[in-house]
Amino acid sequence: MYVVVGLHRVLPKHLAEYLENVREHARRSAAEPGCVRYEVVQDVDEPATVCLFEVFRDEAAFQAHQAADHYERWMTLSRDWRDRGALRRHVMRYVTPDPE
Repeated sequence: MYVVVGLHRVLPKHLAEYLENVREHARRSAAEPGCVRYEVVQDVDEPATVCLFEVFRDEAAFQAHQAADHYERWMTLSRDWRDRGALRRHVMRYVTPDPE
């Protein structure tokens, strides 16, 4: 599995439109053949902090995701809604459940 955790700080003036549009992006991403799960969660205490939890079958599936038309539309649409200096992106691996 190829897991990406992205923490975004959304500019408060764009939070409503970010949340409205990220739902569609997540729906389209989750429908991709190599996507295992694609979830968006929001920090309760800091609502401008949003986490994208993305699980793909492998790195090639993630790269296909990044090449998808809807991905490019989302990146273009949301580019100015995020604090680019606050982005944290981690590629992770599963510890539990046991990958064996």
